[in-house]
Amino acid sequence: MNRAARYGTALLVAGVVTGITSLTDPSTEILTGIFGLYAVTTEIVIRYPEVVSSRKTRGLPSGVFGGGATLGALMLSQGYGPEIQFGAGMLGLGLALFGVSTGYWLAESSDPDPAI
Repeated sequence: MNRAARYGTALLVAGVVTGITSLTDPSTEILTGIFGLYAVTTEIVIRYPEVVSSRKTRGLPSGVFGGGATLGALMLSQGYGPEIQFGAGMLGLGLALFGVSTGYWLAESSDPDPAI
């Protein structure tokens, strides 16, 4: 996929997630964080589709990550205030996805030294 299409798709996904979250959480800081995180993460995931689907790993790592990210997002959304805060949960999930996608990007772009 070319760069303009990747960026457009990333902005569209980020806008949709931010728009849905804004229905329950009007916090500007959280919505700004959600938009930025989901835009960058979506662009990286589109660029490196192996982050989401890899035939080598057969789904176990992504299943473990999915469970951990869901648990973390739920815990963050409950720990943010007296009621469940959907925005905080979405921000937590975005942080987890951002970490995985950038970690894969860094691992993929690193050039190991064959002399070691």
